[in-house]
Amino acid sequence: MKTKLLYGTPPYFPVLICLVLISYLVYGGNDAHVLLFWDDVSYISRNPWVTDPSWDGIVGLFTKFHHLNWHPITWLSYIPEYYLCGETAWCYKATNIFIHAINCFLVFCITQLVFYRYANQKQYQSRIIIAGIVSSILFAMHAQHVESVIWVAERKDVLCALFYFAGLYSYLKYHIDQRPEIKWVPFLFFFLALLSKSIAITFPLMLILLDYYPLERFNKKSLLLIFKEKIHYFLGSGVVVMITLLSQDVANVHQPSIVDTFWMVCLSIQHYILSFLYLEQLSPFHPEAIINDRNIQTYACLVIILVTAISSVIKFKKPAIAFILFFIISSFPILGIVNVGDHAYADRYAYIPVLPFYLLTGWLISGVWHKSENLRAGLLVLVIISLFFIGMVTREYKEIWKSDRDLWTYVADLYPQTSSIVHDNLGVTLLMEEDYESAIEQFNLAISLNNTPVDICKNRAFAYSYLGRFDDVLTSYHECIDIMPDNYLIHLHTGDAYLARGVKQSAHTYYTRTLDLVARNLMNVISDPDALLRLGTVFFQLGDNDRAVYALELVININQERRNDAQVILDANR
Repeated sequence: MKTKLLYGTPPYFPVLICLVLISYLVYGGNDAHVLLFWDDVSYISRNPWVTDPSWDGIVGLFTKFHHLNWHPITWLSYIPEYYLCGETAWCYKATNIFIHAINCFLVFCITQLVFYRYANQKQYQSRIIIAGIVSSILFAMHAQHVESVIWVAERKDVLCALFYFAGLYSYLKYHIDQRPEIKWVPFLFFFLALLSKSIAITFPLMLILLDYYPLERFNKKSLLLIFKEKIHYFLGSGVVVMITLLSQDVANVHQPSIVDTFWMVCLSIQHYILSFLYLEQLSPFHPEAIINDRNIQTYACLVIILVTAISSVIKFKKPAIAFILFFIISSFPILGIVNVGDHAYADRYAYIPVLPFYLLTGWLISGVWHKSENLRAGLLVLVIISLFFIGMVTREYKEIWKSDRDLWTYVADLYPQTSSIVHDNLGVTLLMEEDYESAIEQFNLAISLNNTPVDICKNRAFAYSYLGRFDDVLTSYHECIDIMPDNYLIHLHTGDAYLARGVKQSAHTYYTRTLDLVARNLMNVISDPDALLRLGTVFFQLGDNDRAVYALELVININQERRNDAQVILDANR
């Protein structure tokens, strides 16, 4: 049934302008920021689809993976910016901020429709509008969204949310206003959201949730129809799930035990709720190792969350069930049930799932405003002070994204000696800044926290070589060989170090060990043909033609993609 507001339409345009201004006020001022080597550079300046666009490149956007991801719309969005801005980070961030502002406006619009059943009741007219204003401003300013907005590589978050929220709004509009001409608009937005980021796979379930509340379409006769009319949505989600699993190479990612997975899910839910309420423990990276930190406070917090959820369902029934399920279902792909990285959880994952918290906060504040005129002045002062504080926290927190050094120093201070990834990334940053001694300290910490620190050993060796400490280069590799005696890559790097110093006999010894280790597991030939190509080249240089031919023929016979490269080396040395 079409809903007509008693006092006209909400102030959409003024709200939109205010949200754009607030977003730039909170997130703007990024002139000193640079593109981070943590994904930004790989996504943009080292992405030929972006830097050198062509028809073949456009096709590749949709048919190939880049950096273990499939985000064609996101890659497309970078192309005009790179043409205009090059590697100027603030330009990309300004676009992210604008998209975020539009998302905040969509939060306002969604609020008007989620509570539409109250729209014809005189006493609720202003309450719905106030709820939308509070929800959208809080969404705009909250520090929980900094990672999604200010990190250039997370354009996919705000872009996916733009289409996701627009899809939810158009679906509500289609049913509430009975507008058959926009029937396919939600699916179009869903399709664009999927092409921006795979987290949109939950969208079909969200539509069913909207059918439950606030649309209240659920009954025995319509239940089957509700599912039937969303078959094409589920098919789209299924295809993207398969693409994502392939792109992330989940089969080769270590999966935690069932107990650790369950605990990671619990900690993720707890973190997203607490970071919304208290703005605490926000970080660009939360190491997977923190799942081992299980204390009485954590258990107590989980119990409180569970009791609160159950109490809300008993008291408010449908609205509470819908809000809780929205959070849980939209969080499902990112709760760590299937591990796709080395983090326990990530703040950027909360951008869409926490939407109900903002709607609920706006509704509660507008309720207090509506019920008591005597409290309005105090409530207004409290809200303004709270938003000012939140805005200041957000502005301060966004500055850790200014550079790789600021970012990884912050994470290392927050999680000291917890993750080899954190200290290795900080070490690489210091290495690029030519602070070699500090870099070595970080690499040493990283090695102490990692059972297979091949790349870290190599990075530490680079730092020693820049200082001219070549004996330490070799010592570094030998220490790592003691840790990983059967790792072929560390033997290869050790051989390279000896060859660089002209110690050919020792180099030959380590190259021979490398070849023996590779030959023990021919999967190495498929997964890492570069090592064998390198061995073929250096064995020819050292005059060991038999081993050179053996290494190259392994590639030719087993790795179809690189057999031509091996043949070229072989022909050049015959």
